[in-house]
Amino acid sequence: MTTQVNDLSKITIFIEKDLESMIVDVRKEVRDRVARKTPVLSGRARDGWEIEGTKVINKVPYIGALEQGTSAKAPNGMVGTTLVEIDGIIKEILNKQ
Repeated sequence: MTTQVNDLSKITIFIEKDLESMIVDVRKEVRDRVARKTPVLSGRARDGWEIEGTKVINKVPYIGALEQGTSAKAPNGMVGTTLVEIDGIIKEILNKQ
């Protein structure tokens, strides 16, 4: 017995939309977690996190120093510690969908 699928493009579009939605959610969650871990003095560094294309960035000039642990409030940085959590972030988002 043979089963024929006539229009794979509809299935492909559905999968692509779902995948793109998941990627957007992962980026937002990474941005939010990094921001929560960012030490606050004036709030400028924490407020500086944004999504630009496929990247989560911060243009505050001293963000690199903070990431290297110069603040006692985030001695292990923010980005690196969040990236360690990426598998869990993806699993959380998959479970929500």
